[in-house]
Amino acid sequence: MMTQALGRTIDYVSVRIASLADTGMPMPEILTANRLFDGDVVYRTATGDWVADIGAAELIDGAEQLVAAEAAAQADVKASKVLDVVTVPVDVTDGRIVPKRLRERIRAFGPTVKSDHRPGAV
Repeated sequence: MMTQALGRTIDYVSVRIASLADTGMPMPEILTANRLFDGDVVYRTATGDWVADIGAAELIDGAEQLVAAEAAAQADVKASKVLDVVTVPVDVTDGRIVPKRLRERIRAFGPTVKSDHRPGAV
């Protein structure tokens, strides 16, 4: 995938593979997106489905696997199944997938405020 940035063309795939190679050991990652039909947060499984359960997400731990998964996800974007596909670094703790970034933890596990404290709650 080629991208224009600051007047230069960047080969996104090559940059992505190089960044994984620099770490010595790939960090597990997952793909997340929003389902176009209802806007729900979804995760790509090993079978190529998009599900709401982060525990069912495919753990991606290699550059070639990541490139293939991202290409398949972009095909789903073109087919209007999902939008805003993002690669998320994760930890696996006690068999549970936990995103490293706070934003993604909130998307995966819910709001940070109880529903009865939100404006307009009954």
